[in-house]
Amino acid sequence: MKAARGATATASRIYVLYLGTTGHAGRVVDTYSTHDGEYLGSYLFPRSVDAIAVLADGRLATLENRLVPTLRLWDLSVD
Repeated sequence: MKAARGATATASRIYVLYLGTTGHAGRVVDTYSTHDGEYLGSYLFPRSVDAIAVLADGRLATLENRLVPTLRLWDLSVD
């Protein structure tokens, strides 16, 4: 049974998009440290997304594949 819809990473963070079975399905992205796997927090997107990717500039790209496929870019600044 699959738990994740997708994952992507930078040098310091891993982003995991979870499938889920609730109203938050496909909306929750958890982050973890690439160094030790420590949980670093979550993001909840306004709509379910089908795929995620980190761009070279650090922004997170999400794909919503509904009637009209939509690519959104998110600036998830890390302090």
